[in-house]
Amino acid sequence: MEIIKIDATDETPAVTLDAGANVFEFSGKSLPEDVSTFYNPILEWLEEYSQSPNDSTKVVFKLDYFNTASSKMILDILLKLEDI
Repeated sequence: MEIIKIDATDETPAVTLDAGANVFEFSGKSLPEDVSTFYNPILEWLEEYSQSPNDSTKVVFKLDYFNTASSKMILDILLKLEDI
């Protein structure tokens, strides 16, 4: 699978989704103006990953702050991970 690596900005967190290294990491602040545009590719990647997941994967959240809109998307990510 392709690695997702997004650098942090003032409004968006750094995101690394690396199935080969068994590490998914989210860090920084999450207050994007359009949460769907930012988080939907991540959810789509996780959906693809769920078709053939690793035996174990380390998921790390180091978020300093997230707004209400981001909290819904983060919940969706956590629920997808729980399904996996």
